[in-house]
Amino acid sequence: MHKDKLDQLGEEFKARNYPYFIKEAGQSINVYEKADQKEITISSINKFMVIPTQGMLSNPFLVACQSEDGIITVTWPNGVICQTDDYHDVLNIFFNDKIYLHHIYEDSEFPFFFLKVGMLFSPELYNTIREDPKLNIYDYTLTQLKNDLHKQKIGLASSRAHDYAVRAAFLREYPQSDPEARDKILKTSALELEFEAIRKEKYNWSPSRISGFYLVSDTFEGQTSLKNMFYKPGIRESLIVKLKTIGLMSMIKVDYRWVEAYTETNDPDYIINYWESKPFVSGSETWEYLYEGALEPIDPEQIAYFKIRPTKIF
Repeated sequence: MHKDKLDQLGEEFKARNYPYFIKEAGQSINVYEKADQKEITISSINKFMVIPTQGMLSNPFLVACQSEDGIITVTWPNGVICQTDDYHDVLNIFFNDKIYLHHIYEDSEFPFFFLKVGMLFSPELYNTIREDPKLNIYDYTLTQLKNDLHKQKIGLASSRAHDYAVRAAFLREYPQSDPEARDKILKTSALELEFEAIRKEKYNWSPSRISGFYLVSDTFEGQTSLKNMFYKPGIRESLIVKLKTIGLMSMIKVDYRWVEAYTETNDPDYIINYWESKPFVSGSETWEYLYEGALEPIDPEQIAYFKIRPTKIF
């Protein structure tokens, strides 16, 4: 049995004078749902915590449960919003004081335009607030993701998975002469669609690899992970941005080694393990986050750079 993370989370809330209620497995609590003007009875087969949002979110409370393997799932009345093995990520929903790292390429204009005005929006969040909403990636069927992703601009996109999916869809319609490059793009895109198929079927609350921001914790291991995944010295210049989350829509912590291992074995259990936030090995340090919501830069030097950096948008 893992150390009780709900108790640790409770200690953090208590230190900040923030209210919460912990109930043991099998117990229940009645919570008043103001929007529907009714009481909801909450119970769980596992120990759980009820956390009032005090007006910070559209729902009056969140519920956190810890599984036997140490995974914390945070839900509200209309579904899951967070899955992680780190209780600090849950604390961050309320206080936004955890620092995350995000990679962008210097030639990516959209991220720099939004960083210039002080906020990055994930594709799903941006699509909900824009005047002319596009077809959302989460509304695409797998067939549309495979064949049509290049035909309509969805808005913003940040992920490498999205890039491969778009290029693969384009190649299926307009084949290119370099078979090696074509095969790599199509193979990578096929892998991403396999992960997306399982996400849609079993974990449809979760951010998609094709849409969500890729984040890591502000640690040496996190920086190393981003460099291993994205750095292309001499080809594309890179920047690692320090950010805090604002307006979380959904977040999941996952071990990307499952993706790498799946390319070698095609074991479908590896996809399940990825979406269930299981570590690839005990003490794994190859974690990343998929995140839908807004991000705010916090490093003063980076903020100053974003303000003076020219962009080609608008």
